[in-house]
Amino acid sequence: MVAGYLLENIRQGQPLQLAGFLDDNPSLMGRHFLGTPVLGTISDWRAVEHDAAIVAIGENRVRARIFDDLARRGERFVNAVHPAAVLGPEVTLGCGVAVGAGVVVSLGAVVGDNVILSTNCTVGHHVQVGSHAHIGPGAVLAGRAAVGEGTLVGAGAAVNPGCHVGRWCVIGAGAVVTESIPDGVLAVGVPAQVVRQVELKAEV
Repeated sequence: MVAGYLLENIRQGQPLQLAGFLDDNPSLMGRHFLGTPVLGTISDWRAVEHDAAIVAIGENRVRARIFDDLARRGERFVNAVHPAAVLGPEVTLGCGVAVGAGVVVSLGAVVGDNVILSTNCTVGHHVQVGSHAHIGPGAVLAGRAAVGEGTLVGAGAAVNPGCHVGRWCVIGAGAVVTESIPDGVLAVGVPAQVVRQVELKAEV
C-alpha cells in the first residue's frame, strides 16, 4: 500500500512530523492507519493544520488528479526520501516525490512532480522522469532514457540507454524497452512490444 510505504519513508527519513491522512472513504473516518489518524476527507485539507502534503495513492491518474487540484488551490508539497536511497550529484527532484529504500538516482537525473520511485529501482545518469510517473520496484532506467508523464514502469522492467517511453504508458513487469515507445500504450515482453492502446489522461 502506497500510504504505508510513504509513512515508512517519512518515519525513517527526514525529520517530518506526520499530522495524519485524508481519505474520501467514510468508513475510515476517525480510525488509525499504522498508528497515524485519518483526520477527514481530501476536501477538508484546508481545515487540517499542516505545512505541506504528499499524495499517497498508487494509481497514477487518481494521484495526478488530486495533486493537480490541490496545487491549483495553493497546497505545498513535501518529498519523502528514505535514508537508504542514494541521490547523486546535480539530481533534480520535483515536489511531492516519494523515493523508497534502495533507490539510486544518478548524476544529472531530473524527476518531475508527484512521482513514485519504488524500492530498489535505479534512475540512471541524465534520465528524465515526467510528473505523476511511477517507477516500480527493481526497475532500471538506463542512462539518458526518458519516461513520460503519468507512465507506469512495472516491477523489474528496464528501459535501455537513450530510449524514450511516452506519456501515460504502461510498461509491463520484467519488460525490456530496446526502442522508443509512443504515448498511451501498453508494452510487454523482451524486447518490449506494444500490445494495445491505453487511455491517455483526460485534461482537466
